[in-house]
Amino acid sequence: MNSQISKNEYIFIRNFDRKKNVGKECVYQKFNGYRLVYVLKSRNIFWYKKNKIYIFYDYKETIINNNYDFLIKGTYKLKKLPMSPEDLLPEEYVAETMNINELKNFIERKKRNQNVNIYLNEYYQRTSLPFSTFIFTILGFSISSEKRKGEIGYNIIIGFILAFFYIFFIEIAKIYSSKNYIPSFLSIWFPNIIFGIVTCLFYWIRRNK
Repeated sequence: MNSQISKNEYIFIRNFDRKKNVGKECVYQKFNGYRLVYVLKSRNIFWYKKNKIYIFYDYKETIINNNYDFLIKGTYKLKKLPMSPEDLLPEEYVAETMNINELKNFIERKKRNQNVNIYLNEYYQRTSLPFSTFIFTILGFSISSEKRKGEIGYNIIIGFILAFFYIFFIEIAKIYSSKNYIPSFLSIWFPNIIFGIVTCLFYWIRRNK
């Protein structure tokens, strides 16, 4: 993940464990206008929540001047940044790394001050997943239940097309929901409702053949 801390500061972290507050392969950069003037690289980074400070472990620090580059290596370096990991991490990533209870509590805290649809999308998607699995299981059974000569490939194509459109509808609905155009609950459950009807239709057709 990467984030812009300020107008001239950027940080890049390959991955970050929110439970342990530990990240791997971090690069911090500072610019003076368009010119890179400072780089801090570390194998690991730790967020010390109590003091609200980052600790860079096994680091390499480069100070870039017009004529010389100064390289400093060390075991650890303390650095204050004006953002916590929750602020630095992309919103989708924050939601994906929480369990269902953490996500629910997080939404309750955040919804007073900001649009939380992007987190609600993740929450409702988890609760709707068992129903989606059930719908596609019945749909797959309905499509493949009658195997006539030459129909197997046809059934597979239908299955792929329906799965594609389901994923497409989900992603489009999530985009509109994140922009606050439609409620999150509707954006996640509407494709399930549509494909639930399609599944019932296929099941009825196969049963009455």
